[in-house]
Amino acid sequence: MIGSLLVFALLAATSETATTGPERAPEIEQAPPEQAPQLEQAPQLEIDPCVEVDEAQVRMLMELQIRDIWTTHPRQPVSIAVHCKDGALEVRVEPWASLGAEGIRSIDLPAAGGSDPAAQEARARELALALAEVVRRLELTHPPGSPPTPPPPAPPAAPPPAPAPSAPGRWQLGLLGELEHFNGGQTIWGADVLVGARAGRFVLGELRAGFRRGEDLDAPWVRVTVGAETASAAVGLNVWSGRQRVGLALMARAQGYLFEFQSDPAGPSHAGTARALAFVLAIEPRILVAVTRHLSLAMGAAAGTTVHGIVLELQGAVSRSLTGLFLSANLGAVFAF
Repeated sequence: MIGSLLVFALLAATSETATTGPERAPEIEQAPPEQAPQLEQAPQLEIDPCVEVDEAQVRMLMELQIRDIWTTHPRQPVSIAVHCKDGALEVRVEPWASLGAEGIRSIDLPAAGGSDPAAQEARARELALALAEVVRRLELTHPPGSPPTPPPPAPPAAPPPAPAPSAPGRWQLGLLGELEHFNGGQTIWGADVLVGARAGRFVLGELRAGFRRGEDLDAPWVRVTVGAETASAAVGLNVWSGRQRVGLALMARAQGYLFEFQSDPAGPSHAGTARALAFVLAIEPRILVAVTRHLSLAMGAAAGTTVHGIVLELQGAVSRSLTGLFLSANLGAVFAF
């Protein structure tokens, strides 16, 4: 009877142990896979064989180094390629490498140790650390998908300098009124047509042609009228102010006259005509004041000497002459084109 009770007790204990065993199992099982720290969207890694490292070992060490930043920053897919180039290693990290030079780096590693496991492991560790540093720096300074840093605004463009006013045109055409006096007592007046041309910025040449009338010579028995045709050539310097409003010319002039004297006797005597030549050399300063871009007022004065003069005599007495000092003044308009 007692033996039967002991057997029954042992069977009951065994049954209780079998029942409670499965319920305690979860307490010692590992955490589910989704709770284990995993690196989602890990960078794609491509290493050329010439680098001579274990790609799987480099990948594992690199992911351990970037795990903290990779789980806290949203990102786009990232790929890393390591190539041999010019004795060093070129690292291209996309998408940064396609956007600029920031995503392309060059690194140096110790020489491969051949079959030495310790040297190979050290080379793989250094490469992994270098790749992790590149990726971390790019993630922090240029997050993928962030808008590029706008370039600094360009400084405002300075307005182009205003073109310097150009001098009036090369050619000149003008009309001048003239008043001239000879030291011998003869005064004449008239008009000239002027044609000029500029040579370069400062040199000016011109030709003039016109007519003159003079004071008549009166005597009890005769009147002598004085007229002349004239032509001249001049060359000199011509400069204008900065705004091209006022010009100054200094000319050296050679002028010739063909005088005609006509006598009109008061008595039965016949009328007569005489002609004579005179030549003058003079220096003439002139001022031009621009009215428009092409039209200017011209004012000038000249002083010179008579090279070849004329003496007028009536009944053997000198009455007037075109000799000695020569003075003149002129006023007119000049059109430049």
